[in-house]
Amino acid sequence: KDGWNTVDIDFTDGEGLRRIATTHSSEVIRRLAVNIEEVDVVWQGEPIDRAVAAKFGSDMDYVISSHTIEHMVDLLGFFKSVASLLRTGGVLALAVPDLRYTFDFFRSQSTIGQVLAVHRRGDSRQAPETLFDAMSHSTNVTGVTAWLPGTYMPEISLSSTLDHAWQCYQDDLERQHY
Repeated sequence: KDGWNTVDIDFTDGEGLRRIATTHSSEVIRRLAVNIEEVDVVWQGEPIDRAVAAKFGSDMDYVISSHTIEHMVDLLGFFKSVASLLRTGGVLALAVPDLRYTFDFFRSQSTIGQVLAVHRRGDSRQAPETLFDAMSHSTNVTGVTAWLPGTYMPEISLSSTLDHAWQCYQDDLERQHY
């Protein structure tokens, strides 16, 4: 935030994020935990503009979404919400993972049709089938869930069994919340 007028939004507060980071499997992330700033808005799944505008206004120059877009249930709703926060000429910048180097290596990309269907239905959580796809296709390279370009990949393997993915799917059918 040094020198910038910012609003930080996340799924939990700064203390919670630091606690998660300090127990992360990556040493780099554990070391960087001290750099995590306080969170201004703890997001509960409502439209981003609703979570931000009442307290901070809606005339923003930039919205930076770092490694969050891949978690959004309603992608089109997210873009519309961000558009209402940005002033004319404002910029949305996205930092997204390169799936070629993560546990999503074998996952299919979402189609525009799927994005439109989720928005039309007003979905507020991922479908259980999405969880099944994630669990049944999740990969690792020698036990690591993300790797750098150029990494020697002697062994890429599935992180879970189909039985486990099926059980996660069955459990998720019973859940009401994301």
